[in-house]
Amino acid sequence: KNDAPYFDKIKDDSVDFIKISNHFGYHDFIAVKKIKNFIEKHNIEIVIAHAGRSMSLASKAIKAIKNTRVILVAVNHSNNIKRSLLADIIISINREIFFKTIDAKRTVENSFILSNAIDISNAKTPPNLSLADKKIIKLGIIGRMVKAKGFDNVLKALSIINKKSNIKFILKIAGDGEELNKLKNLAKNLNIEDSIEFLGWIENSQEFFANIDIFILPSLIETFGLVLLEAMKNFVPIICTNCDGPKEILQNEKNCLMIDLT
Repeated sequence: KNDAPYFDKIKDDSVDFIKISNHFGYHDFIAVKKIKNFIEKHNIEIVIAHAGRSMSLASKAIKAIKNTRVILVAVNHSNNIKRSLLADIIISINREIFFKTIDAKRTVENSFILSNAIDISNAKTPPNLSLADKKIIKLGIIGRMVKAKGFDNVLKALSIINKKSNIKFILKIAGDGEELNKLKNLAKNLNIEDSIEFLGWIENSQEFFANIDIFILPSLIETFGLVLLEAMKNFVPIICTNCDGPKEILQNEKNCLMIDLT
């Protein structure tokens, strides 16, 4: 898309590309035509589509190509598998999504699990973790500020523990989104403004993890959670919610504290 945040990285790879505006959703005939022309121009044999809209547009583009076999691969990050069923091959990022594709009559020959991953080549030696003697403990959350991420629950918890604990807890929040102003107002209403740092979008996640003592993933819905892998890579203790993504990666009281959603 025109606002794709990874555009500069693609540009640096010296590959041909097009940026496509999408004004008419799943039925954007202009976008479909541009995709079709791009596929034909480069004799593309396999198209990999992420998310429902790209799967739908790519499927329409491929159907419009005559006398050439083009394979569509869907990478499914969502519990909504409807549009990924348009693809010849489905890659799901967790088991729950995979089982949904099997329930929808896909087979293990054309439906697979391929989890998200990160580069750990620059991981450092594990530090000696000890929070017992700290007078201030820095908590961290990172991600898009939308309701499903559950950031508000962390603010409510922070309000409680700072009233009851002799230790001071600071919360660093990295990210942005539609809930930002609501979170700032909630912090004000809970009288915890002096305990919260809103960092905005950050470029260096390693620096973020290096400056917190505990990482929290409070999501109500999370199909994977790359940030969990980042926290593990940086040897930061994790508190997370008991939803599909964390359950795919972590075990309660083995490598995290996992909180049941109520």
